[in-house]
Amino acid sequence: MKYYKKWAFRLFIYVLIMNVVSFGLTVSYVDLAHDTTRLVQNLLLLGIMSTICLLVGLIMVVLCIINKEVNDGKTWTATIGLSFFLVASILTYLIG
Repeated sequence: MKYYKKWAFRLFIYVLIMNVVSFGLTVSYVDLAHDTTRLVQNLLLLGIMSTICLLVGLIMVVLCIINKEVNDGKTWTATIGLSFFLVASILTYLIG
């Protein structure tokens, strides 16, 4: 039995958590009270980890579809959520 759908869902949750943490760091940043270089390093690290989890999660979703695993709520949530983050990442790259 393969565990592609379980890992796809876990990686979606990891991507979601990393994006929420990144958003929280950005919103709570005050220029006078914090070091800019440390914030940039933290955001870069979170971005790289989130991108890796996103790509691996998408690979797991594709493997889940290829192996015709039983579709349940986790599979649909991971597929829709990771697709949303992929589209958001591409739009951010193209616009910004």
